Amino acid sequence: MNAPDRLIAKLATLAQQLRIGHSTAACVELPELMTALATQVAAYPEARQQAFSVQLTQAVQSWERHDWLGLADTLEYELTEAPAV
Repeated sequence: MNAPDRLIAKLATLAQQLRIGHSTAACVELPELMTALATQVAAYPEARQQAFSVQLTQAVQSWERHDWLGLADTLEYELTEAPAV
């Protein structure tokens, strides 16, 4: 499994943790995972980086509201597209 695939798998696992109520454990892992994702996205064209910035803002806003389902959706359905581009 290559690095982008591992990152996608980790995002999906984190989203699942949030959905089943393990928000504390998931939020401990989230900053490291976001840093890894941002590093990956830094190699992409500017337009894709801007789209990622919008998606990251959505994730942070969900986190701040303690909207774990919204955060899970952003992680699994929005941010997982970033490594695939």
